[in-house]
Amino acid sequence: AIDAVNVFQYNGIVGDVISLGGLMAGTSITIYDTAGRKQMSSTAQGSSVQMNVASLQNGIYLLKVGKQVVKFAKRQ
Repeated sequence: AIDAVNVFQYNGIVGDVISLGGLMAGTSITIYDTAGRKQMSSTAQGSSVQMNVASLQNGIYLLKVGKQVVKFAKRQ
């Protein structure tokens, strides 16, 4: 599950860091662009993860956490 606190404001816009909570250790986390190209990936080492997405260009991305997929906008 994705913990919405400090991750997505009501409008789905994130800045330089995505904070995820409520994870199980070993959960796969992947960010894709809208063309389906993998941009970043990580594996949860514990119940919470912070991913630095400052290197991503502004735009729309898909965050896949386990089997759950959420769309977000990266903006500076």
